[in-house]
Amino acid sequence: MPERILIVKPSSLGDIIHTLPVLAGLRRAWPEARIDWLLATEYADLLSGHSMINEAILIRKSEWKRISRLPATISEFTGLRRGLRERRYDLVLDLQGLFRSGLITWFTRSARRVGFSDSREMSGLFYTEKVRVGGIMHAVEKNLLFLDHLGIPLEKEPEFPLPGADKVPGLPDAYYIVSPGGRWVTKRWPPEHFREVISGLQRALEDGPVPVISGGDADRGIAGEIMKGLDSRVIDLTGRTSLRQLITLIRNARFMLTNDSGPMHLASAVGTFTFAIFGPTSAEKTGPYGGGKVILRADVECSPCFRKRCRSLRCMHELSPDQVIKIIADGYKKF
Repeated sequence: MPERILIVKPSSLGDIIHTLPVLAGLRRAWPEARIDWLLATEYADLLSGHSMINEAILIRKSEWKRISRLPATISEFTGLRRGLRERRYDLVLDLQGLFRSGLITWFTRSARRVGFSDSREMSGLFYTEKVRVGGIMHAVEKNLLFLDHLGIPLEKEPEFPLPGADKVPGLPDAYYIVSPGGRWVTKRWPPEHFREVISGLQRALEDGPVPVISGGDADRGIAGEIMKGLDSRVIDLTGRTSLRQLITLIRNARFMLTNDSGPMHLASAVGTFTFAIFGPTSAEKTGPYGGGKVILRADVECSPCFRKRCRSLRCMHELSPDQVIKIIADGYKKF
């Protein structure tokens, strides 16, 4: 039985959520083991103090790309390597599968460094064991292959152990969430489409739930575009909630309308019904996991293309607000 385990999964929000069933399986199999998790500082609120984690080891991943910080980055890398070796892990799991995460895995000098067989950027050079991957599968199911590789029996339903949530003041009794952000520009449905849907649902769902727009600081501009012309009943919480408040916000919502994003995966983890908009990405691989979802996408031959840039964005523009309004209004009556 391993006594000291490190999970390497720095980002992003959705990817971290997809890894939580692995954490649950490790803790179930080896309750006395020390389990640490290496992650980016921007997600510290999600895992620091988590009941299943002994230590959240934070890295400034987003700042390592800045040339102006190169001396500081080298110093941080040196300190990280020394700190990881001192912890003497006997099992290290790289669930990120990129060169940087593979290198961090190698820093530990652990005798068992495990990664995916289809890892990218030559990260496989740093592993002592590889988890065999084959065929198209959802990211959650792919991650669970680690438990199978380690001989840990799988639960019938994956568990997503989230940390304790924080309250969000001033929320109405009944509301739904609109989450218009997305890491790629190509994954974002146009703001004016979201605006039309909110207006249409206010007409279609008489005395229905209050719309709440949610997102991070980077989504404030998008939210501002959506809010133009909407009445005062719409609540904009963009950039005003912590990750732990976001858990509460999503968990208590009647439903969520969202792009393919981290909050979408959080909605799946807490069991909130989700209407998820997909364009260039694959719902089969990274869609909302489990039941309680409707995938919204245009029927165009080039989707999914997995491109971060596109001139036409047909997959987004050809999904009309009227289609979405009807699907949500019809679905809401069945909740």
